[in-house]
Amino acid sequence: MIEREAVLEHLFDIEELDFSEDLFVGPLSGQWFRLGAWTITARPDERGVENVILRQSFLLTCDGFARIFERLEAVGNVIGHLGKPNTSIIQDADRKEYRYAPFHRFDFDFTPVSGEPVVFTHGAISGTRLFINPDLWLFLGLEERAPASGIWWDPSRGVDVLRQRVIEDNNLEIVEIRNDYLMKYLQARQMSLIVGHYRHLHLLNPSALAIERFVSGELTLGFPADGVKALFQNWDLRKDIFGSLPFLQRRLHLWFEVKPPSVDVENPWSEQPPFDTYTFTLPTRVGAVAPARYGYVHREVGRSFEGAVGDFLNRVFFRQEVLTKYEGASGFEVADDGSVRCRHYWGLVRSTSRLGNELVATAIGDFAEGVPLEEWPHWKQYAVPLPARR
Repeated sequence: MIEREAVLEHLFDIEELDFSEDLFVGPLSGQWFRLGAWTITARPDERGVENVILRQSFLLTCDGFARIFERLEAVGNVIGHLGKPNTSIIQDADRKEYRYAPFHRFDFDFTPVSGEPVVFTHGAISGTRLFINPDLWLFLGLEERAPASGIWWDPSRGVDVLRQRVIEDNNLEIVEIRNDYLMKYLQARQMSLIVGHYRHLHLLNPSALAIERFVSGELTLGFPADGVKALFQNWDLRKDIFGSLPFLQRRLHLWFEVKPPSVDVENPWSEQPPFDTYTFTLPTRVGAVAPARYGYVHREVGRSFEGAVGDFLNRVFFRQEVLTKYEGASGFEVADDGSVRCRHYWGLVRSTSRLGNELVATAIGDFAEGVPLEEWPHWKQYAVPLPARR
């Protein structure tokens, strides 16, 4: 998010006060994206470092980040009331107007810009927790695996998508979502996700060397076009808090934007598979055939499928290990003939059969119509050439 060359080296010369993991890792690296986080109790670790994190997220129009860029200062000051309904009186000359802002709308003061909270802290009698805007899991068609489990899964694919859990010695609550589902949501909303990430590090009872190397002052980096802004606060040795050891303090206020993919207005509800359907083939008796010829996929003008033309009923064969993924998995049924059904979402059931104890066979057309695109790469791993006749 931030180029290391742009950051003064003194910000990283004390290991206990290093923000490298916050700044130099791409927001969509890995499989999971962190939508929210908060430290339950501020307490030092075995190194004498107090590490406190608060991350919240919200949606803005695609030009919204640039419009509020100058107002993005200390995270707590800007979005401290994110997700909290409020009422206000607006006075213009002699005219007063009463306004109510529901939890799902967050107005930025002194601007016409409004955001929509995604994950934010919510205080209740039972204590502060992270709250997830229901629109996220409702749109994605997720179900909670068990009441209060904190895990929402996609029953049509049998994968966990959204999870809320406590890590790091039960002291850091986080909410994470799979990157591919996050981008699907942003694409549908055609809005950018904005993350406000705050972190402070206190080095208690620092050594003389650490005190000597510490450089105080503030620094701001980032540009609206880059979709990132970072504010560093480096404060001198503090010895004025009664009952506390002296400590060095460094704070980071990080704002960054994740932009949505564009929408194909000619076919807005089709999902882009993680492979090229025109070059994806499976072996059959007539040669390699692209199953997308027979599937419900969007056709591109001027493109043709690779491989032989084949026929809807041409048989394709897979090692029986292809079924292991579904056997015993929640929401899936595997029958004796090798057919697979995922509740009411999808099923490969019409022409499937087993060949001995080694192979599963089906018509390539039934495969194309019955198995969702995201599952095709899994099946191809187990595809085998036509078995020899005996």
